[in-house]
Amino acid sequence: MMRLNPSAAPRRARLEPPPGPGFSPREIDCLSLLVQGHTDREIAKHLAITHATVRFHLDSARRKTNARSRTHLAALAVSLGVAQP
Repeated sequence: MMRLNPSAAPRRARLEPPPGPGFSPREIDCLSLLVQGHTDREIAKHLAITHATVRFHLDSARRKTNARSRTHLAALAVSLGVAQP
């Protein structure tokens, strides 16, 4: 039987994933701009994607958080630390 060496360095703790529902990088981009007050069309122009793609990402984020509205989604994004106003 092998005995543990009490003077050995302790193992590093595993890094935990960030809290929240696991947003994709593009969802985070869209959420950040949404929280700043941009419309879907403005977000699309800024990210060089289509308006429909912005809606897709925000709808996906809304489903992941069970947000009831865009305003609720924005508030949740801020409270989860995903976006800053």
